[in-house]
Amino acid sequence: MLIEVRAKNCYAFNEEIQFSMKADMRNKKFGSNVHKENNFNVLKTAGIYGPNNTGKTCLVKCIKAIKNVLLNKNKEIMPNIFTESTVCELGITFLFLGRKFAYDFKYDIKENAFIYESFLEILKDQYNNEKEICWLKKDTIGEEYECLDESLRDIIPVVSKNNLLYYVMDTGKFEYINKMKEILVGFASKIDVINMNNIPISNTIEVMKNKNQIQEKVVEFIKNSDLYMDNFEYVGMDKIPVELNDSDEKPDEIVWFQHIRVLKFQVCYLILLVQRRLPLLQVMLFKHLNKEEFL
Repeated sequence: MLIEVRAKNCYAFNEEIQFSMKADMRNKKFGSNVHKENNFNVLKTAGIYGPNNTGKTCLVKCIKAIKNVLLNKNKEIMPNIFTESTVCELGITFLFLGRKFAYDFKYDIKENAFIYESFLEILKDQYNNEKEICWLKKDTIGEEYECLDESLRDIIPVVSKNNLLYYVMDTGKFEYINKMKEILVGFASKIDVINMNNIPISNTIEVMKNKNQIQEKVVEFIKNSDLYMDNFEYVGMDKIPVELNDSDEKPDEIVWFQHIRVLKFQVCYLILLVQRRLPLLQVMLFKHLNKEEFL
């Protein structure tokens, strides 16, 4: 789970910004929106709002850039146009398999070089005291190098800087760097960026008709969105035993059993198995999901 995103001199962000998903446990109003694990409290969902041109989209771009870097894909990073520096700074803190980690890097666009990397594990006791364990620190400007793999410390200064450390060496020979790679790649692989602009409902319906990987990913995404839905599926009108009146009035909402809600569309029914009554969520997703354009 994502806990925090950090950015400096990247896209619209000149000064350092932090987007935090840490839960404030003093607020009891939305307790169901908090994930609790190993003394860590993280918000399940969050919303970002504000005027145009204030950085909302740029924050998503930063998250996507972090994902691409961690997965060794195209580095879509751009420094702020109002600064002279060509060094972009990005970082994330996250939960992975019940453990908390933080990873930061600095990338020099002009030199095509990762001049800084840091990977920490953050431990927390029952009294909320946190302790940081440095797995890796590579600071080529300050010439500071740390690594839990002692045999790697003397090698770090001489390896290539055009990619992350775990992509420019054989990590299988180093226990902690190899584990670091597994954690970062595993976490980044779970990030999906979804562009919901101008996707007609008909596209979503067509996706839901076919039992394939894209359809499964749509269902998985909706279930993980914490909308209190147990399932989400397409069912044709001929499969729904509902009697419709001859009048032009819209049919009333029909409730099956305790947790099933049937809502009528023009050409089909969608059955939403829910834990409580909710308004219809108009899902306009995944037109380009298989192109991996998207969070």
